[in-house]
Amino acid sequence: MQPPEHVAARTRSEQFIHLRPAAYTTVLAVLLCVPVLSNAQNSAIANASRSASGLKFSLGGEVTFTDNIGLRSSNETAGSIWRVTPGLSWNHQSSHLTSHVGLGWSFTTTSPSNGSDTSQLTLDSNLQGAFLDRDLLIDVTGRIANQDSSPFSIPTPAGGSGYNNQVQTRYFSVSPSYRNHLGGWDYQVGYRLSNSSASNSALTTSTSQGVNANINNGRSSPILVTSLLANSQRYETSNRPSYSITTTQLREDWHVNNQLSLFASGGNEYDGYLLQNSNNAIYDAGFSWLPGPRTSLSVTAGHRYYGESHSISLSHRTRRTVWQFSSSKSAVHSQDQFAALELVTTAEFLARIPDSADRARIEALLRTLNGGVLPAVVGAQLAAVLSDSEILSEKQNLSVTWLGVNNTVIFSAFRGTSSQISNNLITASFSGTSTLSLGNEIKQRGYSLLWSYKLSAQSSANLAYTNTLSEAAQTGLETDAKTLSLGYERRLSAKTSVGGSVRHFKSTSSANNDVTENAVTAHIRTEF
Repeated sequence: MQPPEHVAARTRSEQFIHLRPAAYTTVLAVLLCVPVLSNAQNSAIANASRSASGLKFSLGGEVTFTDNIGLRSSNETAGSIWRVTPGLSWNHQSSHLTSHVGLGWSFTTTSPSNGSDTSQLTLDSNLQGAFLDRDLLIDVTGRIANQDSSPFSIPTPAGGSGYNNQVQTRYFSVSPSYRNHLGGWDYQVGYRLSNSSASNSALTTSTSQGVNANINNGRSSPILVTSLLANSQRYETSNRPSYSITTTQLREDWHVNNQLSLFASGGNEYDGYLLQNSNNAIYDAGFSWLPGPRTSLSVTAGHRYYGESHSISLSHRTRRTVWQFSSSKSAVHSQDQFAALELVTTAEFLARIPDSADRARIEALLRTLNGGVLPAVVGAQLAAVLSDSEILSEKQNLSVTWLGVNNTVIFSAFRGTSSQISNNLITASFSGTSTLSLGNEIKQRGYSLLWSYKLSAQSSANLAYTNTLSEAAQTGLETDAKTLSLGYERRLSAKTSVGGSVRHFKSTSSANNDVTENAVTAHIRTEF
């Protein structure tokens, strides 16, 4: 269906990426006004302190030649993906403030064209401040991403306001905290608010806010420290009921000596989740041991509302090697990953999803959001459908690093199990474990090997291999994904670098949804 005549008659300059002035004004006002206010209140300190500001331009380009754009299991399409990424950033640092504002644009096109050239304009900002003799800390972050599919053609009306091929996502967080002491007791209170939203009201909006406080007598009793901790978090999303978690704990720390510390804690956890409220006793205990400057071990075991929890971390260094082992079981919230998503090619993103069935669901979702065609890249479009989710994750990691004069070899092995605690239909898959299947437990195991060789003072090469096996417990679906890549990097000058890589990706599935890709990528980046 052709767009209405009054839409077709508009010029492209009137329809190009629609940014929200109010949102930009809010972010910039925080960055500009707070330094002014702080300088007005602390003019004597500000005049005496050193400060530095800088404006930086960057330009990047990348081309990928692949025999399977989008990592399809059938009807593979060979071609190339071209991307250009100019950017502008401003940074300021003084004794009290560190601030950053960045404006970046990315344009991606494919050949042969699939009708979905994509651009993304991103404004991100961050402000960190320390006042009142660094007892008052403030951290403010804002990000707006506007993605436009087929940016140089007439937009398709979505009905009401907005367009099918334009999606804007917004993220904002603020987290002030204050610390001080009263007699022999130290105390600290903090607050954090974050919000993720999208231009389409049908997509997910998520808000979380929390308050934390602790008080301890470490100032008067450094060997045996008593602490009282309280924390309350509330999560709200537009696609399901809100829930909250509140914990209060009493903790005892015993610093036996410079090598050994012990601790134990106990308290209560209130879980207001999906209209089912519960109060649970929580407890944990553990120790930290530093037998020498090259070895450390920390162990924690306890009980939370989801059951047993633990955390183990072991590290040992020799002159040429580093040995590390970790094991954990905990609940992970995915809401803050909303702001971390950047514009990547569809192949790069789909390669992060080891489960072939979930990969097929994501591909179908991208086609739905993009007018029936698969976009060359994903960014704000996919972030718009991500929602807050609570995932129970249990994982173990073992790595061995060998450090040579010009060689570095890293071997790592991992295994893990993840399952959803919350009943979301759509959730993120960036942690290496796919959780899109509702209530589906995913088991993974695998290993990776990386060899990096320093060719000269300005250049290096690397060879990497990764093998990941995934199994969906409820469906019995198994996926075996392998990636082999060879890369080269060279610094031409202090501000310019070039590089390239070749990769082979193969994924086999018990559902016969196999995927194979061979690709060559070259890139250049410069700053001025």
